[in-house]
Order: sequence, then C-alpha cells, then structure tokens
Amino acid sequence: MSILAALRERRFFPRSRKARRTRPSIFVGFALVWLVVCLVMALGADIFAPYDPSQMDLRARLQPPVGFGGSWAHPLGTDELGRDVFSRLIFALRLSLLLALAGSLIGAVLGTALGFLAAHFRGIVEDAIMLLVDAQAALPFFIIALAAVAMLGTGLEILIAVLGLYGWERYARLARALALSASEQAYAEAVRGLGAGPVRLYVRHILPNVAAVLLVNLTVNFPETVLLESGLSFLGLGVQPPMTSLGSLLGYGRDYLVNAWWIALPAGFMIFFSTLAFSILADWARDRLDRQS
Repeated sequence: MSILAALRERRFFPRSRKARRTRPSIFVGFALVWLVVCLVMALGADIFAPYDPSQMDLRARLQPPVGFGGSWAHPLGTDELGRDVFSRLIFALRLSLLLALAGSLIGAVLGTALGFLAAHFRGIVEDAIMLLVDAQAALPFFIIALAAVAMLGTGLEILIAVLGLYGWERYARLARALALSASEQAYAEAVRGLGAGPVRLYVRHILPNVAAVLLVNLTVNFPETVLLESGLSFLGLGVQPPMTSLGSLLGYGRDYLVNAWWIALPAGFMIFFSTLAFSILADWARDRLDRQS
C-alpha cells in the first residue's frame, strides 16, 4: 500500500469530492432524527402525554417550566387554566402533521391528475388548466385561504380542503412537463402499440417513472403547508377549540408572552425546527435525484 493510499485510509485526506457529496451531512442526520422523534411523539401522543390536553387544574395555573422555578410534574409549565403545556404540545403536533399531510396529499393528487390531463388532451383543455395554474401562481395563496375560510367557515373539513388547494399548481406544471417528456419515450410508444388506454398508460407506466420527482416536490410542499396551517390557526381561522394545533397554541400564548412566555415559545420552536428539518431533507433528496438523473 502506498503512502498516499495509507493516508486516505486513515482519512487524513478525503477519498474524492464525489464521495464526500454522496455522504449525508450531519445536518441531514440531525433533521432525520428530529423528524423521527416528532413522528413517534405525535403518533404516541396518548402514551407520552402525562395529562389530558384539556384537563384543567386552577391550583397549578401559570407554573413555569423546569429550570425556571417549575417542577417535573409539568416539565414545560402550565397555562392560565392549569393545563399541561407539554401534553398540549404533543397533541397539537399530531394534529398539525395530520392536517399538513392530508393537505399535501390532496394537492399532489389533484395537481398530478390535472397535469396528466393537460398533457394528454392538449389544445383547449391544456390552455384552460394552465390558465388556472398561472392564475393561482399570480395570487398570494394566504389571501385566498383567508377569504375562503372567512366565507365558508372554520370547520376542519374546510380547512383540509383549503390546505389541499395549496401548491397544486406546482404539481400540475411539473406533472405536465414530465408526462410530455415520458410520452415520447420508447416504452410509452410500445404500451400504446399494445392497445393500452390512457388511464393504464399514465397510471401504470408513466406515473411510476416520474413518481420520484413528484415525491421530492411533496417534501418541499409539506413544510409550507405546515406554515400555512399554523398561520391560519394563529389568526383564529384554522383549528378551533377544543382541538389544538401548533398555530393555535402559538396564537393562544401571544397574550401571555410577557408573564408566561412558556405557553407560546415551545410551539414556535416546534414549528421552526420541524419545517427546517423537512426543508433540509427535501434539499438532500432533490440533490440525490439530480445526481442520479
């Protein structure tokens, strides 16, 4: 073994620039660990929460967290009604993740279907769909969401529908471009030659070949959906009591920032680090896909 090879083996020098790029960074590792912990806590909220999130104890109201004069009975303190902040945070995290996941999946299915329709029919159908895409992209969606929730109400079904409309135009534009490119490939021509209909062509053959790109777009869209739900709930137009989400916790605690900052701060940190972790993983997945293509 040469001296240079020995030095490389002992990692005094990196093996190669390409090998260094393909290895996940420490930030990706931390993001993955954070998201796994959040998912485990959210899915097991009934197990990990020490109290019912709506259980009140006026004798323990406004207790500070551990390390700021509080006790381990309420590690993150209590609110003005004596409800345990840690328990409410876990249940709020679960609801926020479920709402964001439902909204992201609806937007992905709707946008992908419309993108495939535009690629298949072309002509006036394609022009109409792309006009809707351009119209939504030209308007701030938060204003559209505020108007929709204000007119239709603040029910959970309406909130999920509004979240589902967020970002569908990205999927439609992306799915249309991918479908047009895939339709010119040899396998698509072979499937058509065998007499397969358009539904079978797009669902059984084209979709599996472009699913990786659409999934990366889903990971990019998911944290933005979390922020949208948090913003609506912060303004009181999202999740309504007795249910609670991260945004509603943050909005609920803004009146106590001076005297009881621990009511709102944990929810704010959870929103920040969760969306940051999703964004880091989305960038990493997109880089991996670009290298493989």
